[in-house]
Amino acid sequence: MHLHDLFARDLGEAAAAAFPGVNFREIDGQDICQVTAEPSDHPVYMEHQQEAIFYLRVGNGTRPLAVKEAVQYVGQHHPTYPHQPSRTRLAERQPGGSLVLR
Repeated sequence: MHLHDLFARDLGEAAAAAFPGVNFREIDGQDICQVTAEPSDHPVYMEHQQEAIFYLRVGNGTRPLAVKEAVQYVGQHHPTYPHQPSRTRLAERQPGGSLVLR
């Protein structure tokens, strides 16, 4: 339940509900938590310190995308993603020039 709560807080309730499995295993005397997630049919943003961040899985790593890259990626990989006002977030420029999605 704790993992679900973390996923819901950082990714949203819909994304947390879509995770098909969390498994715990012991490998070489170490407890391992394996989280299995299928590709989403819509973009999922991680909320961190009041900022929405879009991460991209690249090989065996994950990296955050800049706003311009995220918009391009979402447009290419989720072309039918509906533009709904209830899901629209406003970008606010912070001191120092960074953008924060609200």
